[in-house]
Amino acid sequence: MPYAPHKHCHQPGHPAYTGKRCPECRREYDRRRGGARERGYGTRWEEESKAFLARPENRLCACGCGQRADVVDHREPHKGDQRLFWDRSNWRPMNHRCHNRKSMGQDRGAWQPGTTSPPVSEFDAKGVRTGGESCAQHPGKWDFLR
Repeated sequence: MPYAPHKHCHQPGHPAYTGKRCPECRREYDRRRGGARERGYGTRWEEESKAFLARPENRLCACGCGQRADVVDHREPHKGDQRLFWDRSNWRPMNHRCHNRKSMGQDRGAWQPGTTSPPVSEFDAKGVRTGGESCAQHPGKWDFLR
């Protein structure tokens, strides 16, 4: 079985690597980003988000998938802004799968330098699920898998 070829990071001095990300760039991003508690997701957040999800109107995912909501999403990413972080009008209930898909759509490439195209998301500006890309929208796209 052949090995994957080494990739080269655009940053000078970073070693060649295999895998998805340059380990040096990833370490630097993690160091700058800080831990969850440093970003505001501490005990107060846990209590407030549980209370938010316990309200009857917040039981189902805001994307419309019909799944039970188990995380609180920030409609507009707060990026460390504590005023926006605690603004309840910026909160909405989501299922963790939908939340991860939405967040990755918004944040894709955030830590990867050189990203020039805007991220593709399955959610519109209001946070309503648009469905994203499917095989029905691109017939024949996945024919090579057959």
